[in-house]
Amino acid sequence: MRNKEFMETDFSILDVSGETCPIPVLRLKKILKTISTGNRIKLIATDPNTKTDVQRFCQNGKSNLLEYSENEGVYSFLILKV
Repeated sequence: MRNKEFMETDFSILDVSGETCPIPVLRLKKILKTISTGNRIKLIATDPNTKTDVQRFCQNGKSNLLEYSENEGVYSFLILKV
């Protein structure tokens, strides 16, 4: 397993590239527990199922999906903890 990055900028970056369902959402959930309300996370993934999984996860009322983009099989999500 590759070493994944988690670093602070104006938002936290969680790179789950190479991971498949359900790992990206489980790691996102774990990181959201450690940050304060109002902080943002940029999730980077390569599993196509992550698009649907993250959208569903963000409908739980504890996070908002602010942005989504896809570029050459890499999916990026900007998520706000509410």
